[in-house]
Amino acid sequence: MEDFSKPKIIWKIIGSRLAFTMDKEGYIVNNACYLMTGEYLLHVLAFLNSSPLIWYSEITNMNKTGVGDAQVGAQNIILFPIPKQTQKDGEITSVVNSLLNEYSEENANRLQNLIYDVFGLTNEESRV
Repeated sequence: MEDFSKPKIIWKIIGSRLAFTMDKEGYIVNNACYLMTGEYLLHVLAFLNSSPLIWYSEITNMNKTGVGDAQVGAQNIILFPIPKQTQKDGEITSVVNSLLNEYSEENANRLQNLIYDVFGLTNEESRV
């Protein structure tokens, strides 16, 4: 029960799209969701919701249900290539905080571009 009171990343186990969010309020989730506590959660959250990791999950044959929905467990998340923090991390976490407070397309695009930079993707590669 202690982990529920900590800041945490929450995601649904099964869905047609990967979707991760942050809980700082101490919500308790049911068994249809996973949660992750620890350090650097905003950094991790930024990458979990990024286009490169969504693409990665699709090409690595992540567990699928019979109807094709992704089944995302902790055993999948641990394999995701989330880079260590970089010089851009302060900016990344700032944009993530802004998005958690109020979504804007401008900040979502800004975050994606920062993530493309961290992965070293060219403009052409980021459009794939």
